[in-house]
Amino acid sequence: MKRRSAKKIWLTVGLTHAALVLLGAFQINLGHGLVRELATIYGKFSGSTSGYAFFAPGVGSTLRATFNVIDEKGAVLARVPLEQGKNHEADLRVGNMIGWFWKDNPKRELQRSMTASWAAKIFARYPRAAAIEVVLEEFQLPDMDRYRAGERPTWTKYYSAKFKKAVAKKKEA
Repeated sequence: MKRRSAKKIWLTVGLTHAALVLLGAFQINLGHGLVRELATIYGKFSGSTSGYAFFAPGVGSTLRATFNVIDEKGAVLARVPLEQGKNHEADLRVGNMIGWFWKDNPKRELQRSMTASWAAKIFARYPRAAAIEVVLEEFQLPDMDRYRAGERPTWTKYYSAKFKKAVAKKKEA
């Protein structure tokens, strides 16, 4: 008897999950109330409310930020990524933050301030740098027809800004 009860419980759990995945995939709104709140909480933990947009033909592109560290002769000393590669989840979070800041919330004066702040941080790491070029690149995914024809994803320049180190002026005695 206990074994049948356990099977029924697991079957109910499995079918409920499958139903929530389908609701999420088809982006069906459950209205308001307790059922929606519970489904939303479960969806956030299980991923069942993601909408599965990664299967859509118009998948959005991702951005990455890199910094070209330039010396006084104009030579690139280093190319430094914003993502550090120490933790995949942290790198994803940084990528999401870049996307939100640049694509979803386009306020140019704030974007310029953010890139200046990033450049200042890189200047602190590379004291010999004369300039820092902040480069945002967008990962361009071809549609399936172009992919089948041989086109492959590429990184293209989305934004670039160059910051020169301020030269301290000597005070006259």
